[in-house]
Amino acid sequence: MLLLNPEDELDAVSEAEVLAGANAALVGEEIVGFRDAVLIAPGTYRLSGLLHGRLGTNDRIAAHGPGEHFVLLSGALGLERIRDGLGLRSMSRSYKAVSLWQEETAVAAASFTNTARGLAPLSPVHLTGSRDGAGNLTITWIRRTRIPSAWADGTDVPLGEASERYEIDIRNAANTATLRTISSTSASVTYTATEQAADFGAPQASVRVRVRQISDTIGRGAAREAIL
Repeated sequence: MLLLNPEDELDAVSEAEVLAGANAALVGEEIVGFRDAVLIAPGTYRLSGLLHGRLGTNDRIAAHGPGEHFVLLSGALGLERIRDGLGLRSMSRSYKAVSLWQEETAVAAASFTNTARGLAPLSPVHLTGSRDGAGNLTITWIRRTRIPSAWADGTDVPLGEASERYEIDIRNAANTATLRTISSTSASVTYTATEQAADFGAPQASVRVRVRQISDTIGRGAAREAIL
């Protein structure tokens, strides 16, 4: 990681501190945490002990490339989310990122359109499938929530939405089109052998599916995809 100012420094922290929000950074479009920072050249660090996909950016993990920006999310706010609500959704605004010792007039404005991504449901996890003797595919998953809550045994996390709804997309073999969308009000749905025959010509040994939780105000959340 090459810093624009070679006099800036990155420090190593403990794993517990990373889990608590220390050493968070925006890399490309993913928010990560890093435990170790080793100086390997002037202003250049090798980061390791990474915690990926923070604040629901797990769908950006595979989208990295060379030359991406790195922004350390430090200070009093850290990983705190600025909650503007839905009032600014789809509206373009100009912002200036004014750093220490900079004059506002010396910083160019950047345009940003708020898509309300931070209010959309997170992608489900642990997407699995099982088939019965007739070839019916039962798809199950575990939902997540954006509401901070304690980890309590025997209870689920808060829903965080007015109602529990999901949409399950059945994708074609080339993953270029959706053949069918199934709705569900629980973390399970059955893709029947009859439906598979209608979509593919016969029941399938494997099917690519995408599952999204639905928000009454935002619509579709981030997708979890798997071949089941």
